[in-house]
Amino acid sequence: MTRRKHSSARARAKRPADEDQTRAAPDDGRSSMSHQVPLLERMANDPRAPSLSSHQLRGLQAAKGSRYVQRLVESTSLQRRPDRDVLAREAAGATDVGEAASTVFEEVVRKTYAITAKTLKKAVARVEKYQKAHGEAGSTRWKVKPHYTWDESRNVKSASVVVTITVTMPSWPGAAKLSTAAKAEWDRAYKKLEDHEQEHVNIVHEQLEGLAESLIGMSKKEAKEAFKQALANLRKASNAIDPFTVEVDTSIE
Repeated sequence: MTRRKHSSARARAKRPADEDQTRAAPDDGRSSMSHQVPLLERMANDPRAPSLSSHQLRGLQAAKGSRYVQRLVESTSLQRRPDRDVLAREAAGATDVGEAASTVFEEVVRKTYAITAKTLKKAVARVEKYQKAHGEAGSTRWKVKPHYTWDESRNVKSASVVVTITVTMPSWPGAAKLSTAAKAEWDRAYKKLEDHEQEHVNIVHEQLEGLAESLIGMSKKEAKEAFKQALANLRKASNAIDPFTVEVDTSIE
């Protein structure tokens, strides 16, 4: 928050030690796959067409997202025409993708940082100070932990992806002692920032939903590349809604 506007609230991914992530988002592959998407969609929904390969599914994932591929894989037409990866899973005892994979979103972790002030103007100054030190007034961060097992061909037999999201917001108990007008202005600004962080949370779900399911049948190299691409797509989508500001009228006391 500044005296006239809220500080930008940007979601950034913390890089945990157990993830192979890079801060720079590589090309998401959309341009190279875009002209093939209509054809692949027709193939997926035509029982007479050959099954989509892992490479083709990975290309669709890059172009349209993990959630789209999950729905495609679970469609009736694909289940009627299992490819070699699906047959291999069935032979190993997994009758469908859902039995071999899971993408789990843990409950969002809510954190706060304390604001000590007697007036709205001073509270905004405290938020500004926090932003200067930490880069943002509110934040949404995520950790994504994958786990795989492999079949005899060293393709992904089962996969799990656990997603932990942490949202950090300011906390100012002293706001309860403000005038009605000043309290309303603080609450309005806070809610706007909170809604923005929820947008980041929603993006995490949209981008990673079905990620584990989309990895089934891929080689080790393909799975690693698809996982990194999903994270790159997430960072790109999250960064697209930043920077973000909220105007605060600190003349109200």
